[in-house]
Amino acid sequence: MTMFEKFNSMIDLEGLKRDIKDAANSTGDFVDVPHGDYEVKVASMELGETSEKAKNPGMPMAKVRFQILAGEYAGQSIFMNQMLHKGFGINKFNQFMESLETGIPIEFENFEQYNALIEQVFDAVDGVYEYQLSYGENNKGYNVYEIIQKF
Repeated sequence: MTMFEKFNSMIDLEGLKRDIKDAANSTGDFVDVPHGDYEVKVASMELGETSEKAKNPGMPMAKVRFQILAGEYAGQSIFMNQMLHKGFGINKFNQFMESLETGIPIEFENFEQYNALIEQVFDAVDGVYEYQLSYGENNKGYNVYEIIQKF
């Protein structure tokens, strides 16, 4: 069986064709979540790398996705990306992980250890805690994320 035959057998092709048609008729507008305070859960958290098109391609980056749980934007996501190639960025992400209040000691030794730590922190909060997130902008125009309260 070829890869293409495998794909064809795995996916409802007629349904996929309808989805394509619906997408073509949609405006495709994506509504950004405005800055504000939101009740969220941490939906994903990982150590990845910047894209090839980034200013610094292939550099280590922490990636967090918050899912909004209540209010007008319930179900939408807020994305947090933190570069981890300098002490400032790692310190910022350490502070973020500490603000999740897992009780896990937060310390950077090397990237393999840090990846395991990020996974451990995510496992500790996933499906367990919800948070009040303040999502705003600093005076330099960068998005800022602050955990205000744990539920």
